[in-house]
Amino acid sequence: MVITGLAVLACLVVPLLSVLQPGLFLDDTGMVSGSFEINSLRLHISGAAVSFKRIQTFLFSMGFFGGLSMTLVLFMEKQIHNVLKCVHNEKPFDALCITSVKVLGYCIIGGSVLWELTKNLSVYLLYRMLELDTVVIESPLFTGSFEGAALSFSVNVSILGIGIIVLLLSYVFEYGSYLQSEYDATL
Repeated sequence: MVITGLAVLACLVVPLLSVLQPGLFLDDTGMVSGSFEINSLRLHISGAAVSFKRIQTFLFSMGFFGGLSMTLVLFMEKQIHNVLKCVHNEKPFDALCITSVKVLGYCIIGGSVLWELTKNLSVYLLYRMLELDTVVIESPLFTGSFEGAALSFSVNVSILGIGIIVLLLSYVFEYGSYLQSEYDATL
């Protein structure tokens, strides 16, 4: 939880520094042009200068959404800690455990949307900031290129499925708690 807390802090500091000290991250005197390759992905960058405003927008947005994602992860870690504490105390049907599992399920479902949105937004903002002209993909199986980038909205289906399973598990725990209270009432 300490590492996640430090990541949240870093995500808060970067946007503040991008606004207060815009020259700290990149000098606006030069032009960005040329192309570079990452494995089989070749990117051609336009000859336009990258402005401070675009850098600030990119850093601020990534800091904000990164901080939001890390806050969600930190909150999920707290819920897992509550569940493990209930299991350690041998009270799996305790109200705290049931609530924590239910909240964890909702957080995982929300994370399936938030994490994909953050990933797509970072690619889109980086593309817009650097004014990439063309992306060329060359691999043994596929060769192609595309121009422009669009922000797409997607959901990570596997994480969504895990969230639904955890949420269903919380309702099983809730029903188990009800049965245990009924059993205790009959004795």
